[in-house]
Amino acid sequence: MNRRDFLGLLGTSALSGLSILARERVFAADDPVSASSASKTAVAPDWSLRIAPVKLELSPGHTITTVGYNGAVPGPLLRVNEGRRVTIEVRNDSDVAELVHWHGLMVPSAVDGAMEEGTPMVPAGGASHYSFVARPGGTRWYHTHAIAGRDLRRSLYSGQYGFFYIEPKTNPGLYDQEVFIAMHQWEPYFVSMQDIKKGPPPNNGLEVMYRSASFNDKALGYGEPLRVKQGQRVIFRILNASATDEVSIALPGHQFQVVGLDGNPVLAPRSVPVLTLAPAERVDAVVEMNLPGIWIFGSTDDAERSREWASWLNMRDAAAGRGGQNRRTRSGTTRFSAQRLRLRNPTARFTWSSRKFRAAAAVSIAGR
Repeated sequence: MNRRDFLGLLGTSALSGLSILARERVFAADDPVSASSASKTAVAPDWSLRIAPVKLELSPGHTITTVGYNGAVPGPLLRVNEGRRVTIEVRNDSDVAELVHWHGLMVPSAVDGAMEEGTPMVPAGGASHYSFVARPGGTRWYHTHAIAGRDLRRSLYSGQYGFFYIEPKTNPGLYDQEVFIAMHQWEPYFVSMQDIKKGPPPNNGLEVMYRSASFNDKALGYGEPLRVKQGQRVIFRILNASATDEVSIALPGHQFQVVGLDGNPVLAPRSVPVLTLAPAERVDAVVEMNLPGIWIFGSTDDAERSREWASWLNMRDAAAGRGGQNRRTRSGTTRFSAQRLRLRNPTARFTWSSRKFRAAAAVSIAGR
């Protein structure tokens, strides 16, 4: 082999190596704020997230085609002790460039997951490894940070979101059960503002509306209820993962003791009958289960509940007949029957009709 052929082969190998690095990136954030890319030795990841199309069955016959993590919506719960270094592999098996943002974490821009802050996109068919120290403690989350523009299939119109819970170094744990709930709206479409708010003056702007919604991965009546016992203290870690709309939710007959906002502890917790969450907002709230029965946990707005934005809670006892009953469908999915159910919360001053319960969650509270 002469010198010219050798140099040509060397150049080809170098280009091949660059191509591999472009598809398998490594980003490591040192404590506290320095970061470098592709200069660290890759280590086995603590978690792997695969971005790919997924079919989400909200209810029998109602399936959403979207993009999610690891074949599910929400993505897997990432749970880690505060201060621990973690490595996460993100593999993009979608057909467009994507990236994952670690929302609420104190990490350098190279691993933050925001393109405008300096994190490179993960190309279609490519992968990246991110290494950083998990902090601060609290209810955080991860999600796509791609820009949707006019494409209502992308960004947070999709199912690319999940909880990232960092166990605080000091956590009193004054609760009996922990429940994570991610709320999301589905099937977005554009409408003219003129059709919503009739002029004059005319308004030719566009607004996004939705046809359905869910608590976690199911519409009301088609997932397992939240089963609790009378007297239990349950902490709900709630996330509004929707792209545009805030939501107000309630659990009739019960109060929420708010102990955390956006993952940060509340110094003076307060009890409220209704929680209002803006998009991306999180609330940690403790509820003492004190009224046996089956209760709808969801939006206080009739129109939103008709789009299935709620869940249900089952606190059953001998008198639970007033809360309706559940039965099995042919598909094996639990469906909630509430033929005579009307729930009134005098504190919140609203009444829920059973015909509008497809947009809520149910809670079953068993007697002692």
